[in-house]
Amino acid sequence: MSAWLHPLRRWWTSRRVRALLPVRSVLFVCHGNLCRSPYAARAFRERLTPELSDRIRVESAGFVGQGRRSPQRAVAAADERGVGLRRHASRLIEAGVVRASDLVVVMEPGQRRAMLRRFGTTRALVLADLDPEGGQGRVIRDPMWKSRETFAEVYARIDRCVERLADLVSGATA
Repeated sequence: MSAWLHPLRRWWTSRRVRALLPVRSVLFVCHGNLCRSPYAARAFRERLTPELSDRIRVESAGFVGQGRRSPQRAVAAADERGVGLRRHASRLIEAGVVRASDLVVVMEPGQRRAMLRRFGTTRALVLADLDPEGGQGRVIRDPMWKSRETFAEVYARIDRCVERLADLVSGATA
């Protein structure tokens, strides 16, 4: 990625989030709702102030599968970061949930296009566009079937991004 492109995307995405304030509901989406989106939803919720946490509905869903448990590597890596996935069961994206969401956060640009195509939502953003470090591209890679180290790297990146998102939603950063 060009050195100038990520800061531009970060600025634009931050601006889009601010334009949607106040946010009352956030939907995190990934392919199977097993690793990335459930982790991001829980990590995001933990970064909200108690007052905002009570006012903002935070959910996660996926494009495939229903009722599946997160893999053990995902659970273990999340536990190490203080985020619980043990009781998570995957959920399919439903049009009503998308319509009711002020903000839809996806893990890959293709998922953003899919949200627009399938549900007509223009309120979807790519989480990696908020990464303060940049330089890793726009895809938060799917750690499914990968090593525990990969899960740790992916979850560290998600943490950086949801920290920024929580700041934006709370109005804490300019």
